[in-house]
Amino acid sequence: MIKMAISVVDSVMLLGGAKNSADVVALELLEQTSQPLQWHGKTLATAFVAPPVSGQTVAQRLLWLLEQLQQQSSAFNQQQVYLILPEQAAADDDSLNTFLQLLMQRMPSLLMAPGCRVFPYGSAGALMALNAAVQHIAQQPDARIWLLAVDSMALSSALDLVASAPAPDATVLSEGAIALCIASDCNGINIQWHGADASPGALPGQDSGIAALFLQLVQQVQQPLTRFYLPDCGDEQQSSRWQLQYTHLHGAIDQSSQLVFPSYRCGELGACGGLYRLWHLLSQLPTTCQPGLIAQLEISARQYRALTLFKYRLQSADVANLSTHKDV
Repeated sequence: MIKMAISVVDSVMLLGGAKNSADVVALELLEQTSQPLQWHGKTLATAFVAPPVSGQTVAQRLLWLLEQLQQQSSAFNQQQVYLILPEQAAADDDSLNTFLQLLMQRMPSLLMAPGCRVFPYGSAGALMALNAAVQHIAQQPDARIWLLAVDSMALSSALDLVASAPAPDATVLSEGAIALCIASDCNGINIQWHGADASPGALPGQDSGIAALFLQLVQQVQQPLTRFYLPDCGDEQQSSRWQLQYTHLHGAIDQSSQLVFPSYRCGELGACGGLYRLWHLLSQLPTTCQPGLIAQLEISARQYRALTLFKYRLQSADVANLSTHKDV
């Protein structure tokens, strides 16, 4: 694994519960607010940028969100973009091609930018895209790469799935578009290890893909994790996918390890959720001179999983400064 240190040098964010980048940052300080939505006789908790539109396709909704993000800032236009999209798991699923065709018509600069890549792997795509971007930056240290994710739960298919569940869970359905620009930074964070898996149709209690990733993670660490970022946002079935494999983390987790669940603040964002959690991880400055190891797990809706191990890289002057102020 290439130990290239990177950091976020620019960002533009739009979430259902936060209409601009400043509001996204403030989510940590605010109670989540949601709006009830009546759907097929069920009351669903939602936090959408705008109400669902009858007959609107997935491609139309995603493009609309990107256009709203572009109104905040067009910094990611005509730049090197890695596009993170809802997963396309079925051979007959043509939603990706439909969206890309519409994107080419309405925002051609994104797809025509040099080095544009598409990661249709749901939330796991955020870590896959980051790993690919870091490898590219290692070859071209002056490069800046935009990671751009978009997804929405304000769609009939997503709402039908939640409404059909036997009992409602605590999930707040949301949507968003996030763009993060990453670049080389000697005071940034290293990817120590990255793993990914595709296991279609795996049942929560038999998800060998997550178990294998956890076992690989344990082999990579010589000390317990300081923080472990997890994709929970209230969906008990989603939570069970990693909880039932938790015992495989023996040696990587102890009582001092902090489990971090940023998505309880933003709601379920689908593919966009992985990049939100990555932003949260990268934006958290270490608070001691030994910040330790941090990991992030992503589980997409159907078949993709990704797990990445990070470590902050600090210059000696920064370590001294942190040591001086750690008790403030």
